[in-house]
Amino acid sequence: MSTQKGIQPGASLFGDFKIKDNQDFQISLTGIYSNNRYDRSYTENGNTTATMIDEGIYSATASAIYNLRLKKKNSFGVQLYHFQTVSNSDYSGTYEQHQQLISGESLLFALYSHKFGDKFKLFLRPGISSLNYKLNGDRTHEYSLRLNTTLIYSLTDRSSIAWGINIGNSSPQISMLNDAEQDIDFLMVQRGNPDLETTKAYNTFFNYSTQVNDLGFYVTANYFFLKDNILEDFSIGGDKLVKSYNTDSDTHFVQGNASLSWRCSDNIRLKVGGTYMYDKLKGKENISKSTLSGSASINCFWRDFSLNAYVNTGMTTLSGISLVTYPWKYGLSLAWNHGGWSLEAGATNLFMKDVRLKTTMDTAAYRFASSVFDETDRQSGYVRVTYTIDFGRKVARDQNDVNRNINSAIMKVE
Repeated sequence: MSTQKGIQPGASLFGDFKIKDNQDFQISLTGIYSNNRYDRSYTENGNTTATMIDEGIYSATASAIYNLRLKKKNSFGVQLYHFQTVSNSDYSGTYEQHQQLISGESLLFALYSHKFGDKFKLFLRPGISSLNYKLNGDRTHEYSLRLNTTLIYSLTDRSSIAWGINIGNSSPQISMLNDAEQDIDFLMVQRGNPDLETTKAYNTFFNYSTQVNDLGFYVTANYFFLKDNILEDFSIGGDKLVKSYNTDSDTHFVQGNASLSWRCSDNIRLKVGGTYMYDKLKGKENISKSTLSGSASINCFWRDFSLNAYVNTGMTTLSGISLVTYPWKYGLSLAWNHGGWSLEAGATNLFMKDVRLKTTMDTAAYRFASSVFDETDRQSGYVRVTYTIDFGRKVARDQNDVNRNINSAIMKVE
């Protein structure tokens, strides 16, 4: 059993300055303080293990963005970001420890877009990032290069191809970068890993789209390579199974998508698509999986009525070091709209009783399998009735942008 609570006050400042007609400058600053409490206990055969964690965490985010609009619809820009976090945590209970984690990341980007005649357009975004973090006095400092670039070629007014390259990195979550330990049960413990590497990400992609009369066709191909990917790790430590994290494996991921849309008439739209995915882990874990999936949907309109039907095939994909099998999903909805009234009825997987999400994992130290009912894809139906009143006056409303995520570096049992 676990409980958690937290309070998080914060403040934000934003400035937007117009330097000239073709230049502007934006700055923002956000500061947040979070006070968190996490309690977890596990009881078996009258024996109890417990963990209590109190945390105070300060975080700040700053950004500065400069934009310059050039002639012939070209543009140039500079972006600067900084993220700072200071966390102090006290672990008590079965294991007692104090942890201080300080992390800071700065990113600098230059942006440039250029149009070559009527056919070619180039987007270029090179950059550099600097990552610093210190755990209980031990400091780590890393630099990484970043790049986002896309080249678009217009074949005709209704068709184009695009090719791009992306280079980036992904830092471990601060809740993973610790040397804390807590019991999951009397056979398994969870530990952090302060020696995790930063994941380097490389991607290249190709897109083609065209529209011929009432037919639209789109195809895309992607390749991702993740160097030092952050994955779960299981090992034997003493008389217990240890769950932690490692960056001892690389991930290769290939994906291809194709979709065809057809405007059959003024009242009917049809769309079909297919996806191929291939995942491969290489390193400490060696796992590979390929899968094919498809989808189809139809939309019909007649007077105030609309009908929608869709189907998505099931598939099995690699998620971390686990294989996850998703069930088929299909649905149907009928809607009527007239004046201010709207009436809609629909159903999902109406005739499928055994809709389960299946997960399997097989490592040298630990094997796991689960089959649970998928709450999102289970048998369900709904009826929705709404009536909209127009008072004749348009009132501007502030956007609800309340942050409901509590910052935390606490290592929690999942």
